[in-house]
Amino acid sequence: MIARNDSPYLMNYLGRPTCYSCLRPQDHCICNLVSSFATHFDVLLLQHPKERRKYYGTAKIINQSVINSRLLIGEGFTKVDILPRNSQGSSYVLFPSATSLTCDQVHLGPNSTLILLDGTWSQARKLMRLTPDLQSLPRISFAKPYSSRYRIRKQPKEGCLSTIEALAYFLYESSLNCDPDEAKSRLEQAYKLLKAFELMVEKQIEYAKRYQFCY
Repeated sequence: MIARNDSPYLMNYLGRPTCYSCLRPQDHCICNLVSSFATHFDVLLLQHPKERRKYYGTAKIINQSVINSRLLIGEGFTKVDILPRNSQGSSYVLFPSATSLTCDQVHLGPNSTLILLDGTWSQARKLMRLTPDLQSLPRISFAKPYSSRYRIRKQPKEGCLSTIEALAYFLYESSLNCDPDEAKSRLEQAYKLLKAFELMVEKQIEYAKRYQFCY
């Protein structure tokens, strides 16, 4: 069953009205939480297929918020998939390793792409393993550990973050290596992402209380 053409909602396979834009059930719609902006670098989201239908996932918020972002879904990606938009550009993966750079050691500009892996920790590692071209890219990690505020989803260990938190904290730490105007812009963008994330979490918790189920 499809809603009328003038309706912003369609019916999903469970018969619940679903938003055309964010593809979430109407009562989980996040479109009003999103503030659109362009980051100073491109963002590429590589999402594990099992993450796609999770209403509380955060990659969709990033994709709707960040104008110059792309979202690809799969378990393995080709070299063409992960190429930067500009042939002269460079790509970096936000993924920890023994040789990774910290966020403030690199400056990603208009010709740069930041790649984020979206899924559980084990799914992210699988995406890395099944995409050899990712393994050859320079990696970035945080200068210090952060605690996730993802109250509706358990993290496997301390320091694990949701995808949207990871991007927000990258913007925060990388602002330390920017001129004052760009630093201010990055901090404002980080705030917008975290605000949308917090509102989404609150909305999900309210929904859980209303229908009396637990995470």
